[in-house]
Parts: sequence; C-alpha cells; structure tokens
Amino acid sequence: MTQQERYVYPGALHIHTTYSDGSGTVEEVITAAHEAGLRWIMITDHDTLDGRHYEGWHEDVLLLVNHEITPLKNHFLALEIDEVIDRQQPTQAFIDNVYGRGGFGIIAHPDDHLVNKDEGVHPWDDWAVNWPGNATAETSIGIEIWNMMADWRSNRNRIQRPQHLTDLRLSRVARPMP
Repeated sequence: MTQQERYVYPGALHIHTTYSDGSGTVEEVITAAHEAGLRWIMITDHDTLDGRHYEGWHEDVLLLVNHEITPLKNHFLALEIDEVIDRQQPTQAFIDNVYGRGGFGIIAHPDDHLVNKDEGVHPWDDWAVNWPGNATAETSIGIEIWNMMADWRSNRNRIQRPQHLTDLRLSRVARPMP
C-alpha cells in the first residue's frame, strides 16, 4: 500500500450512554458523531448490551455496541461477544471468558488515578494476568492509551473548562477543538 492509498477513518471508542453512566442517549451520541465528523463509534456501556439494537450504519457513521466489564478495578472492554460477562469473576477468568467466546478485549483506562476522594477511579492493577487461556500466536490484548474522562477528571481542578465545552453532555463525544 502506498502513502496515497491510505485512508483515515476517525472514530471514538469507549463511549457510555444513558444505558449506563453516560449523559447522552444512543441517538444523541450518533448525532454528536455526525457533527464531529466521525466515521465510526463504539458504545461500551457498563455491563450491558442494551443498546445493541442500534448497531449498524446511521447514514455515514458505523455504530458498534459492545460492553465494559466493570469490577471495582481492572475494567475491560469486551468486544465482539453476544453476552455480558460477569464482572464478579477474577480478572483472568473474565479475560478468558471474552476470548473463549471468540471476542477481543481492551484494558480500559489503566492509569486512572485518584484526584478527588469522592470520585470513583478504576485503574488496572492486576498486571499478573496472563494471555487468554486459548491464546494462539495471533492472540493479542489491547490497551487504552488515552481516556478523555480519566484525563479530564485528573486535570479539572487545575485548568479552566474552555467555554465551547460548557454544554458537553453527549457521552464525551464533541467536536475537535480548533
């Protein structure tokens, strides 16, 4: 593939809606994605696939619906499986369950850290986990390298919120800053 043959498909991963702790409905998130110029979005509400019936193309935006496994710590995005994985299992067990069902997983907000004792933080602290039990040479686990809410929460007392973000409520999807 040459440089001229490459394509860019901007999107957003790890979006929450009113099906869990997001402030926007699925319809509002889709609208925000259109307005932001995104081509795909992935909803990963906490421990539910309730929005799955929205999955598919919405004009020029592809919506994928998966879920986030949310024990107290060690949150994990469970992708491409048809049932919600029990969050009460040990970390290795839920990783094995995701991959055992043919899915793929991403370690979510691994560096989430406490700034305000009243806010929930959910860092990844079980680095002793192994590859899924059915791993092959091609098996991989993803890791979220940046999470807007973890970053925003950690800096919110140190910076003033830009005026154009004062009505940011659509599950953290907004237009890029100029």
